[in-house]
Amino acid sequence: MHAPAATCFVLIIATACCGLAEDKTHQDESEKQPKRAKLNPGEEKITFSSPRLTPEDRESAHMPEDLRCDACTAVAFQMTEYLKKAQQGRNKALKESQYMEALDESCLQNWEQYGLKEVDGVKRLSGPGLETENEMGMVMLGGPWPQRLFKMCHKYLGDHDETKIYQEFRNNPDSLEDYLCYGNFGVCTKLSEKLKINSQKKEL
Repeated sequence: MHAPAATCFVLIIATACCGLAEDKTHQDESEKQPKRAKLNPGEEKITFSSPRLTPEDRESAHMPEDLRCDACTAVAFQMTEYLKKAQQGRNKALKESQYMEALDESCLQNWEQYGLKEVDGVKRLSGPGLETENEMGMVMLGGPWPQRLFKMCHKYLGDHDETKIYQEFRNNPDSLEDYLCYGNFGVCTKLSEKLKINSQKKEL
């Protein structure tokens, strides 16, 4: 497992120097202020802030509950990608050792391309295979997120038989998300039910 990458923030600050007139008593007040860049007609200023982390976000060894659906989707996507790569050029089913190796490798990757992003005021995971990847926002890479994804991936291999996972993939290469994340006990199903209940409470 590679060391988590440090979060990088880029700040752009515009300043302008003002010349001092010889007679300071008659100096225009506007010249004392830094000149601000003006937006052209039709332009819109967009600012992004980094997600606010709770103690659980920062310190827990496990993936926070509200992020587990995104995490499961990421795991299912990576398992699918590694199985597709192993299956490429082969019409016959892979040997047990081959698909088990592909699934193990999907979990052993560094996961550093995933991070936390705030989308419409909600903290979400962002990265390959996730709907939030192309949403605008500041992504916090590194930190605890790669290690948490690493653990979740191995948990799914432990909870589900690798042969069953591969059979689901063979039946439908894009079905692993439904198989792992939804259903009666899937984390995405639980999250949907939780959001529905919260929405109903707000309407009361």
